[in-house]
Amino acid sequence: MGTHPELPTQIAKLLKRQHRLCSYYKLYFKSEDLLEVNYVDGNHQNNKWENLTLIHQHCNDLIHSGMDDKHPVVEEPCEVTVSSTVL
Repeated sequence: MGTHPELPTQIAKLLKRQHRLCSYYKLYFKSEDLLEVNYVDGNHQNNKWENLTLIHQHCNDLIHSGMDDKHPVVEEPCEVTVSSTVL
């Protein structure tokens, strides 16, 4: 991976820099995997190389859904109607 003629240069460079490992769960990329460029600081305007990292598309989905192991889901408490005994 990283030398295919249809692979964008940015993706190829990130693959090489990361030694073909997803920066999120540290799993190897396979040729059939869907890849996403992720912004380390969350700022999509900051395109500096040190702010860019490559992850699996499903890892990106987990990050943004809040359903991954690294970021526990925080649920809002249910609205509760508190009742009291009337004497």
